[in-house]
Amino acid sequence: MSKSFNAYILESRDKPLIIMAELIRKALIVRFQDKRDKMKNYVGRICPNIQKKIEGLKELSNQCIPKWAFDNLFEVKCHGEKNIVNLVAYTCTCRKWDLTGIPCKHAISAIFFKHEVVKDYVSHWYTEDTYMRAYKYIIYPIYAG
Repeated sequence: MSKSFNAYILESRDKPLIIMAELIRKALIVRFQDKRDKMKNYVGRICPNIQKKIEGLKELSNQCIPKWAFDNLFEVKCHGEKNIVNLVAYTCTCRKWDLTGIPCKHAISAIFFKHEVVKDYVSHWYTEDTYMRAYKYIIYPIYAG
């Protein structure tokens, strides 16, 4: 977030403080509205960028072989490495799922083994509802008369 935000406000950074704050405020008004408009037209529960990542991970999961150990516990072999996936705890020993909230290729192979839907295992932080709540706030215009 900080890198993209810094790039977003780059032209404002060398201005005097009050002018810089005003330019950033105006830019954020536009940015928030653009984000809201973009998501209003999107059909899906998971945000589009995350959905795109998941589609790529689904392809990679085809190279994995899940072995059902017990209930929601799997041993997944992929490229000679073994990982343990726990679908109830939303964890994998590769730690990618734990750290990002997005199922890794090992978890996705286990989810497919159970004939379940991957989006049900994605963290709520990546849902359309959470996204819209993040951008629901209004930055009010200021009268400078």
